[in-house]
Amino acid sequence: MPQQSWELDFEAKKDLKAWGSTTLKLYARWYEDYIDFIPIGNAESRGNIPSARLYGINWVSTFKLDPIGFTGAKLDIDLGFEWTSVRDPLTGKFRPISGVRDHWGSLQLRHDIPHTQMAWGASVQHRHNTSDYYLTEIDQTLDIPWMVGLFVEDKNVMGMTARFSVVNIFNGRHTEDRTVWNGYRDRTAVAFIERHDELVGPIFDFSLKGNF
Repeated sequence: MPQQSWELDFEAKKDLKAWGSTTLKLYARWYEDYIDFIPIGNAESRGNIPSARLYGINWVSTFKLDPIGFTGAKLDIDLGFEWTSVRDPLTGKFRPISGVRDHWGSLQLRHDIPHTQMAWGASVQHRHNTSDYYLTEIDQTLDIPWMVGLFVEDKNVMGMTARFSVVNIFNGRHTEDRTVWNGYRDRTAVAFIERHDELVGPIFDFSLKGNF
């Protein structure tokens, strides 16, 4: 049957005037008849389990740096954390909900250089997710959990905005940690463990945006 949920959200905003603005979000989700993988005989199928919970916090802010003498610059911040819990249909123990983003963060600096048509910026991003839980395996894949980038922008190239950017300049990696059992993971031996740690090099991008 379709899952049901009770949802509670709280949001507080503050105008910091010359310094920018900040927003804090708190939220909670209580799920009934939550859909997950459940055992059907000796097989695995989507089905309902009694309940699941999710609690989260997210802080989003924009700070203008003019008051400290960095004219034309701003810093965007996005930080968040989610705590989840569901009773595993095999073990009966509590574990996180499969495959949810459980913490993340980004810092993005942009500087529009005064009295010019040029801008530049830098960013740092982090993201992490929980493992995916199946009845016969547990798999966690992290795709470049840490990423650093730079950009430069010309806001008037024949009336268009030209932007060149490079991200993942410190060679963030793609990782996977997978454990597979011979059968249900609560009652059989481990069949194999698979681990990947793959290099992902810098990513370059050039764009033109505007009206022709």
